[in-house]
Amino acid sequence: MDNVTHTLFGALLGATLVPPGSRLHRGAVVAAMVGSNLPDADLVVYLLPPPAGGDSLAYLLHHRGWTHVLLAAPVLAPVAVWAGIRAGGLGRGAWPALAGVALAAGLLHVGADALNDYGVHPFSPFDHRWIYGDTLFIAEPAIWLALLPFAAAAAPSRAARVLCLALAAIPLGLAWGGVLGTLPTALGLTAWAVLALFAQSRLGGVLPAWAGLLAVVLAFAAGARAARTLVSEALARAAPGERIAQVVVSPAPGNPACARVIAASVDGADWRLRLGTVDLLRRRGDAPACHPFAHRPRTLALEPPSTPVPEGVVWLGEYSVPLAEIRAASAEDCRLAALLRFARVPFLADPPEGRIAGDLRYDIEPGLGFAEIPLDGAGPCPSPVPPWETPALGLLAPAGR
Repeated sequence: MDNVTHTLFGALLGATLVPPGSRLHRGAVVAAMVGSNLPDADLVVYLLPPPAGGDSLAYLLHHRGWTHVLLAAPVLAPVAVWAGIRAGGLGRGAWPALAGVALAAGLLHVGADALNDYGVHPFSPFDHRWIYGDTLFIAEPAIWLALLPFAAAAAPSRAARVLCLALAAIPLGLAWGGVLGTLPTALGLTAWAVLALFAQSRLGGVLPAWAGLLAVVLAFAAGARAARTLVSEALARAAPGERIAQVVVSPAPGNPACARVIAASVDGADWRLRLGTVDLLRRRGDAPACHPFAHRPRTLALEPPSTPVPEGVVWLGEYSVPLAEIRAASAEDCRLAALLRFARVPFLADPPEGRIAGDLRYDIEPGLGFAEIPLDGAGPCPSPVPPWETPALGLLAPAGR
């Protein structure tokens, strides 16, 4: 999740564990806010020199890496405790209570990051598999609007309350400006913001915020599950000879009834990807793509869909490549072999500037984006390469790797 969301989660957690009125309250809230952001300290990889850091491949390999495993939470917690003690003007006797808050905040960060399609591998070093929630967009405006009324009510100063209102204006402005989708999305987010503000003003405390957060997560989880089921069943009927490896679901921000989907399957000796959108409210085959980012230009040139369009699904295109080609390229290029530790739906593309490998989840711009890397010996081999398990179910890993 984005760091505004992590900060709001921390503030809510701290106020829940140490309510107002306790002398530890301010320190606990600060410790939870800091602790809820500390796992993202792995962004420092951009500052490291190659081959350990400094480029997008290092970022893909190490972000949500060792600072995002469960065992890292107690290692990071003392930094958050120190921040809480300083902010609250507390003594050393506050360490045990704030340590529990900071530890919970670090674990909450990992759990929140597990809710989107980027994924985490929290059980490393014992289990290096990725876990994907496919439930929320990385920056979900409905969560901001559910938690900001609480944050404004609990803010210690007028400036902090003004900041909360300014943050609430961002998703509403994007929605009404058409960036987040159509008019129904803007209307829905506005109604949700009014409801959250009303509930907070009438009830007060942490309960309205927790109820709003739970409602958002459950609504988007239900929508994502329905989208995955719809696509899986449609492909089982339309392409019975293919083995579906996974269906990646990325709900549209602010709209649990709409999602971008990527279906990855093995078709004989080929790796096949289908990109589309699901609109659970407009169940017509000719419905326009509902996801606001569906028609962004991409590096990968997709072919027209080869399978029928089921109700509620809009196929935007598909891509296939022989599995042997990716395996051979991985065996020859250490950068591609490393990328496969991250790429959930990998592809190879050949634009005029040379061969590129990438992950279709984040191919939302022409040319090299943060999830695409040049191949053909471009750049040094990354080192170290973390042991994360190949997300594409091991199908693309070269023999013996």
